Amino acid sequence: MAANLDAAPLKLDEEVSAIAAELLKARFRDNFDLEQKHAVGADDLSQYILQAEPDIMHFSGHGSETGEIYLRDENGTSHQVTVQGLSSLFSIVKGNIRCVLLNL
Repeated sequence: MAANLDAAPLKLDEEVSAIAAELLKARFRDNFDLEQKHAVGADDLSQYILQAEPDIMHFSGHGSETGEIYLRDENGTSHQVTVQGLSSLFSIVKGNIRCVLLNL
């Protein structure tokens, strides 16, 4: 199912700034590296996760009320990624990821 991803603009730079500010206040801030990837497509997401090997993943983007996220393909068409699809994706790197935050 396709969705209109331009309907509600995201404020990603504000969100990243807020996360970075909170990390600076953290006692163990030196134990964290904040990496960002923008405009990640469906084909790229698993590759980025495998390369970065994150402990915590924070997804900011468009999604549904039932937890599905929307990612664009190489043609710019948005596609819904189901909860089961996300679960399968995260099972690939289950040894690394300890927490997933979906900010939809």
